[in-house]
Amino acid sequence: MLVLLCHAPWTPTPAGSPFSHDSLGYAAIWSGQFAGIPGARVDWSAFGVIAAVILFFSIVVGAITFFFREDHRESE
Repeated sequence: MLVLLCHAPWTPTPAGSPFSHDSLGYAAIWSGQFAGIPGARVDWSAFGVIAAVILFFSIVVGAITFFFREDHRESE
């Protein structure tokens, strides 16, 4: 999640439209990298999608390692 916060998607806000499909690039949420572009903001919907994908794969990898771990206890 720290990597995601440092590489959040940024987009401009087009005049008259609440939705934008133009990407400015990736920068930290607190970054001023795109400050010179009018209406530049973090694209929170794209951020949410990326966070959901990361969460999904984290759960899948965690479940795989949990269910397929080797049991090292001696049989009684």
